Amino acid sequence: MRFRAVFGAAVVLATLTAACGSDDDTATTTSPAGTEAPAGTDAPAGTDAPAATDAAPGTDAPAGTDAAAADGTPVKILVILDESAAANNFLDTARAGAQARADRINAEGGLGGSGHPVELDFCVTDLDPNKSAACVQKAADDPSYIAAAGGFSSAADTATPLAAAGLASVPGAAFIPSDWGGENVFNINSGAFIVAAVGTLACSVLGYETLVEGRSNLPASQAASALVDMALASNGCAPLTQSIDIAVDAADVSAQVAALGDADADAVTLDILPSMSEQIFPARTQLGIDRTFVAASGEFTNESVANMADDLEGTPIVAWMPTDDFDSPGNQQYLADFEASGADAGLNGDTARSAYVAIDLVDFAAKSATSIDRAGILDALNGVSGYDGGGLTPPLDFTKPGPNPAFPRMFNLSFFHATVKDGAFASAGDGFVPIFGSAG
Repeated sequence: MRFRAVFGAAVVLATLTAACGSDDDTATTTSPAGTEAPAGTDAPAGTDAPAATDAAPGTDAPAGTDAAAADGTPVKILVILDESAAANNFLDTARAGAQARADRINAEGGLGGSGHPVELDFCVTDLDPNKSAACVQKAADDPSYIAAAGGFSSAADTATPLAAAGLASVPGAAFIPSDWGGENVFNINSGAFIVAAVGTLACSVLGYETLVEGRSNLPASQAASALVDMALASNGCAPLTQSIDIAVDAADVSAQVAALGDADADAVTLDILPSMSEQIFPARTQLGIDRTFVAASGEFTNESVANMADDLEGTPIVAWMPTDDFDSPGNQQYLADFEASGADAGLNGDTARSAYVAIDLVDFAAKSATSIDRAGILDALNGVSGYDGGGLTPPLDFTKPGPNPAFPRMFNLSFFHATVKDGAFASAGDGFVPIFGSAG
């Protein structure tokens, strides 16, 4: 998986600045729900949903309840993925996380306990706006689709056409402005804003007063430096002292890493690609640099973290979601569901959890929906408050705008404080931390 939050960095910056100043060949795969719907059969509009249970989000049904496998008419959830073989951009992690949650939904009585099994339609855009639009149109034209959830897409605005079709959108992560303000969008993590969290962690949490940045030479990374400075200012911290560009295709990064070590700063923040981290951290070790480098979980793969265990030990990490060792009912349920799904353990991580939580939120809302159709799900989502996925997110309230009026549908502008321990990501003990403070 090489999907990076940096996709949205430049447009995040443009929107922040503005706010402060004033087709048929679309590739799809559908996961079976256990029972196939007859050809041409739609999910009946207005199908009654069960009364809400007291089960906590992300946990099993209440004790004593024997949930039967869903055997009603299937309903579909659209999962839009910006996968592209040409760009070497794959999202098997998102597929695995979403499917793990859908599997348990179908084993425990269907969506919200309604008896309707869920089919996930993984619709691939190839990073083509026309194919993205085709994904949405397909769902709009078929009433068996009741929501879009768990997707990772920035190829085009999908929120607006989904809203026109009366479909709720619960992204795996939001990277473009239409997903930050669309009234039909229900965001469960900080999406593209995670790029700013490294500054908050370094200064506000860890206490480093001066920071130098190592960043890729991609335009989006360069634009994101100003976003880091905005987060730093909001927390009463000094701006970045310097940004040092590192070429994404550099054969040797020793000179740039040495410059990060020699810079007049207390610590280093990074905005890089996963392939770059596999050069930067070994180079830091070889050069004998003991300065702290603060990074994001998306800048690594599980394999690279294991391979660089000694180089990464103790590295501060910002993430969307908790790590495996975080003790909460929802996290334990996620791990059990992921294992039960048979997915490769290497696909477990931040992206998988985010897709899982997006599907979980739809199921949670369905428990109180008056009907299991797109109108019923959208209405139910608008009434959800206090959702936390059993500890996979901070408590989220979708009944009112998010904390920043410039981005009213960003309900969770926080990050999870993690570290690297023994070749794996681990909780650093501080849980969720707001990215933006109130200073300045």
